Amino acid sequence: MKKIFKFFLVVLCFISFSIKTFADNGTTVEDLIKQLTDINTKVTLEKDAQSEAVIKIVAFGKLATEPLIALLKHENSSIRAKVAWALGEIKDPKAVPSLADMLTDKNVFAQAAASKALVSIGNASVEKFIEALKNPNPEIRKISAFSLGKISDKRAVSSLISTINDKDVYVKIRAIDSLGKIKDERAVEPLILSLTDKDVRVGEHASWALSEIGQPAVNQLIKVLENENLETRKLAIKSLSNIGLPAVQPLISCLKTASPQVRGHSAESLGIIGNKLATNPLYEMVKDKDNFVRSRTIEALGRIEGNSVSELLLKALKDNSAEVRSRTISTLSVIDGNRFNDLFTYYLKDPDKTVRISAAEAILKTPQPSAVEHLIESLKDEEREVRRLSAETLGKLGDRRAIRPLIDALADPWRAVGYFANNSLVSLTGQNITFPSTWSAEWIKLYRKPKWEDWWEKEEKKGEAK
Repeated sequence: MKKIFKFFLVVLCFISFSIKTFADNGTTVEDLIKQLTDINTKVTLEKDAQSEAVIKIVAFGKLATEPLIALLKHENSSIRAKVAWALGEIKDPKAVPSLADMLTDKNVFAQAAASKALVSIGNASVEKFIEALKNPNPEIRKISAFSLGKISDKRAVSSLISTINDKDVYVKIRAIDSLGKIKDERAVEPLILSLTDKDVRVGEHASWALSEIGQPAVNQLIKVLENENLETRKLAIKSLSNIGLPAVQPLISCLKTASPQVRGHSAESLGIIGNKLATNPLYEMVKDKDNFVRSRTIEALGRIEGNSVSELLLKALKDNSAEVRSRTISTLSVIDGNRFNDLFTYYLKDPDKTVRISAAEAILKTPQPSAVEHLIESLKDEEREVRRLSAETLGKLGDRRAIRPLIDALADPWRAVGYFANNSLVSLTGQNITFPSTWSAEWIKLYRKPKWEDWWEKEEKKGEAK
């Protein structure tokens, strides 16, 4: 329905180039209203007399306001929508009360036209939209919250803050978005609380809104870095990173706080922002006693300085902390995966599974032929994610030595390993072992390996015959 309404607006805009005052040739507002409300008028692709009439009425400006207001209660919803559009174009504040009444119109197109007209009129509509935030109908509350953001009048801030607690999640989100558009400092604390909302969508929108408010939100966002919930901390990091330069100095100051969590997340945020002002302060954190802080510091320096800190990163690979080694491998893969690929294969044998996973992920990004034997061996790793990544990567390397090991991997207890092993076999061989569509995943898993083995046995016999 939104598409239809948009089409209606496009038609009006297309015709509007011909707007001019028609009083000179004897045409009156009353004449045009008769044309607009003629129930016998037929609309064709070539001619839309009603739309032409309403466009011409707009040319009369505020002289047409009163007659148009009278038509807002017309029984035909299409006419009501056209009239609302016209009043939005004229922008006469006198039309606000009647247009506000139309927010409860049963026809969605007329309702949408009224809300759009009120937004076009602007500040004079604010109070009516604020009143509508208390309407029992959540759709009307949602439209009102959204419209207040479009107008961006600070008189709406207090009411929008109250609406953050609305029982309808979509109303909440529209209120939060509008606060982000208005960018008023009063919204910071309520939006900080919204980061912890049980609905993740609310938290995501609050994070965006805080980013839009910018510098006034920085100190409150830094406090969130101590929150016990990781997802909430991630939202704060996202906001700080989007705020960018205004957050750099406050974050640098936090590198010396007592809390390892704040130091680490501050380093992480600085790395995402990527401003070189943070380079020297971060260098001072490389030997921090906390594993979490060191891992985020190494990653941040890699993001900011790239290849120029390669030597530092290579030293970090010998760190006693698995978390530091894991983050370092991921950082090196972003800086220059091709250059360090052989190094990644070495860490496929690291005693810690998180390091092995990072190594396997790094190899997948820039797979090299020299990794084949190491990946084949990793198909038997005790960590299932390492097995899955190895199976996926082998399909990208085109080495037929992996065929037999991948066939064995089809029977892996974790279904995802078998799935990627099968995909890789298809890539390597050009074969595609199919099954009836009615078969369950368990049946496919049971028979896939024997079918591939049968095919491979025949291939080997062909090779011996040659």
